[in-house]
Amino acid sequence: MNIKKFVAILAGVALVAFGIAFLSYNLSEGHISYGINGNRKNFKGMNIKSDGSKVKIGLDGINIEDEDGTKVQINPGGIYVNDGNDVVDISLNGITVNGEEVEDIDEYNDSSDTKNIEKENVNEEKIEDMVGIKDIIVETTFVDVNFIPENRDDIKIIYSGTVKANYIPKLKTKKSNDTLYISAKREDNKLPQNVNYSNLKLDIHIPENYKENIKIISASGDVNLSKMNFNDLNLATVSGDINLNDLNLKNLVVSTTSGDVDSLNISADKNMFNSTSGDIEIKNLIGSVQTNTVSGDIEISYKNFNDNIIAATVSGDVSIVLPKKSEFQISAQTTSGDLKSNFPITIQGKHKNSLEGTVGSSENKINIGTVSGDVNIYSK
Repeated sequence: MNIKKFVAILAGVALVAFGIAFLSYNLSEGHISYGINGNRKNFKGMNIKSDGSKVKIGLDGINIEDEDGTKVQINPGGIYVNDGNDVVDISLNGITVNGEEVEDIDEYNDSSDTKNIEKENVNEEKIEDMVGIKDIIVETTFVDVNFIPENRDDIKIIYSGTVKANYIPKLKTKKSNDTLYISAKREDNKLPQNVNYSNLKLDIHIPENYKENIKIISASGDVNLSKMNFNDLNLATVSGDINLNDLNLKNLVVSTTSGDVDSLNISADKNMFNSTSGDIEIKNLIGSVQTNTVSGDIEISYKNFNDNIIAATVSGDVSIVLPKKSEFQISAQTTSGDLKSNFPITIQGKHKNSLEGTVGSSENKINIGTVSGDVNIYSK
């Protein structure tokens, strides 16, 4: 299964707590206007449109639709994605892919089952043939995932560490057609899972010439990938950080709940980052990017800039750093925050908390919207 857009969700994010009811500006197709009849009490929300992608921030959260028709919804009830082929929905009730439950997140923090707690030192290794494999799908709970590129033809999986819990995730692998499944997760969700301690990790030694697709679903574990070149990368984590370094891709989709995203030297045709509670930091990026977060800061810096940026956050600052000679069209808006830039912007429209203008003559577009936070655009 090749899910194009993949998201993660943490319910209980208090979206309205940031005073969204006072949001009165409307940013649509590069035009800025006040709410209905200029009355701040008549809430309209914030709309951003750029090259076929649409982002709306309103009382119901953040709603995104890209030019391919993929729909993403981020709100207090969760994050939901539908790309026309696959549907992913992750909440405190569990993670479902096309209606099939992957893992019951609600049971992780239930400490009622204090019996049968056991401590185990894990040290397992499996080797799988990679001939004909186009998709690698990894699912884990309470396990860190590390991809390690090597000069090899097969894939070696090392599962190691110590865990103290009432259930020990078992390492399993399965090949089906052109897909390799790797899992270290709980299979039986009938009883609550109680984990007192875990430093389990899954080291996946992959051929350095593998250039197909990777998908990772992780709960309560970090994900680390570096120095790889391949097609599509889809990551979804609940309560875990994501670290990406030196990657060359076609499409990158990263989604996290209650975790930070740090990336360095990423080159992709399209990048999408979604977060409900966590910061997103993207350094030395190459390629167009769309970032959406409910509660967290967004920081983006470019090595070379000839792309489009869409950044939307409900509660958090947005900072963008570009090369000095960058040219772009800018539409930025914040309901409660400051707008700052050291670029020589030719102003086309400006209100107290919104800005529209151009730098140079490029058709590159930057669209930024935040309800409660500052917007900064600087040259380096």
